[in-house]
Amino acid sequence: MGPKKLVKAFYNAHVVEDANIVSRFFHKNLELTWFSSHGKVVMGFDQLDAFFKEINKTYYDLRVAVHHLVKEGNTVAVRCTYFARTIENPDEELAISHFNAFWEVSDGIIVKGHMMSQPASAPDWQPL
Repeated sequence: MGPKKLVKAFYNAHVVEDANIVSRFFHKNLELTWFSSHGKVVMGFDQLDAFFKEINKTYYDLRVAVHHLVKEGNTVAVRCTYFARTIENPDEELAISHFNAFWEVSDGIIVKGHMMSQPASAPDWQPL
């Protein structure tokens, strides 16, 4: 599977039902740098796997709307929004975060990632 198809398959995967999502798409020596509203986070495979397992406990459903998916060489850029349904309120879907990510793919698996995210609830900002 090529880099773009692989990354698209990851974003189309059903995160809350796939306990093996990280091992299906990410290399054991993964390097992920994530700039979030809380600051810079650096994760490896084990930390990302634990993060997704926690998501599985937190949300009833998690859906991704991919707005852009662009490939250049072995790098795939993605701009997307995550929507969630909580266990407490499974009938209401809420936008929870916006992401921009760059994924580096080698030999059919994601080996490196760079992400930036912002809560969907963040207020709009207007320059002066």
